Amino acid sequence: MAEARDEFTIITTFNCNWDCSYCIIDTHERNKKNPISKEMLLEKIYNVTEGATVSLSGGEPGLIDPKTMEKVFEHLVKLNCTIDVFTNGLFIKRYGDKYLQYIDEVLYHCVETLDQEIEFPDMDEEQVTYVIIVTNDNHHMVDDFLDKYPHISFKLACNMKHGQTLNRGDAFKLFMRNKKRISEDSFETLFRYHCDCNLV
Repeated sequence: MAEARDEFTIITTFNCNWDCSYCIIDTHERNKKNPISKEMLLEKIYNVTEGATVSLSGGEPGLIDPKTMEKVFEHLVKLNCTIDVFTNGLFIKRYGDKYLQYIDEVLYHCVETLDQEIEFPDMDEEQVTYVIIVTNDNHHMVDDFLDKYPHISFKLACNMKHGQTLNRGDAFKLFMRNKKRISEDSFETLFRYHCDCNLV
């Protein structure tokens, strides 16, 4: 029986080029109080164990400077890690050509207002999960956004920030209208943290 891999979710930076109202990391406030320095990030990376599964998150990992990013990937690749990246597309724009070849999965977070074009990474379709965080403010825009990308099976997820969750009735209607063109696990992610839950 194969040994279980260690798993690391690493917040690489609190810097973010977006300011989503539902951000559970609260990146901009945390960046003011306790920013993650290059040295802090690399210390986290150097504590990763060989063969581990590593998820690089933020903030937005695409805002890491090139020299630091090179050290991050050089070390993780040397350790034969499985690497996932959470991004709003900036990582793909800035670093896709150089690092996508080492990444197992991209979790692509679409913009809150659903009014920006998607950056398509040069990867197999099954390696990319496109996520829409659905809220009371944007749920009425989801259908039109899905219409723009009929070839993508989006994952819909409920906002988990207390006080900003999607109305259960609207979530159910949204799911029923679009269940044939969204991911199979969207039902779970729309309702798992529902409704008006506390994040603990």
